[in-house]
Amino acid sequence: MPIVRSITFALAAPILGLIASPATAQEQVRYDAHQVVRAEVDTLRELRTLLALGGDVWSESIGLGSIDVMLPAGRIGTLARTGIEFEVMIPDVQRLIDEERSRIDADGIAGVGFFEEYHQQDELFAFYEALEASRPDLVTSRSIGESIEGREIRAYTISGATDPSSVPGIYIVAGAHAREWISPATISYLADTLVNGHGADDRITPLVDDLAWHIVPLANPDGYQFTWDSNRLWRKTRKANGDGTFGVDWNRNFAAGWGGPGSSG
Repeated sequence: MPIVRSITFALAAPILGLIASPATAQEQVRYDAHQVVRAEVDTLRELRTLLALGGDVWSESIGLGSIDVMLPAGRIGTLARTGIEFEVMIPDVQRLIDEERSRIDADGIAGVGFFEEYHQQDELFAFYEALEASRPDLVTSRSIGESIEGREIRAYTISGATDPSSVPGIYIVAGAHAREWISPATISYLADTLVNGHGADDRITPLVDDLAWHIVPLANPDGYQFTWDSNRLWRKTRKANGDGTFGVDWNRNFAAGWGGPGSSG
């Protein structure tokens, strides 16, 4: 069963904040003529020059070497004048966003398989409810709280053990960064593989019987919904910070690896 088709920006792990105007839930933030470039940075001076352009870094880390950056419309000329070597990877980000949405709409009408496309959260949770209903001996669910906007955050345990608390557990959180739709899709594919492979695949059965898989398929439901309704490249939560800004990058607020580029503190 093929995993979700993805496009380049869906796999990105962006570092810096977005350079787009704020939007209400009714408005659509657009990225017309925004371009993603791969720059070759050889010195710290070049690195500072590149970052000063106000782009959104799409590379996992910031340092010397190759860096992928989304630049606002019109900044490509400024970059060219710096002398930094680069190549254009995505000439128009909005075009990809539009193509993705058109494909999702068309696939929804065509009724393609669940793992052939991305899904809004009501469809994601319907998938997990069906999974639990099909194998209540393996799948249990619980609410672990609510988001700022009142959306339920659910966790699912997959285990063949009589007492899942008596076996080693694996805890997986998906969807922390709202725009990384591939994250909930991937963990849903894993859940499906574990449940439907139990008793049918000798490699999978012991992974279910001897372990407890604790899965949170959508840890940031508000941000995820916002990417569907208003801003496809929104990354953080939707917490009002009290200063007119919204969002916390909560996966950088843990004790391990706290802070750093793109964090909220």
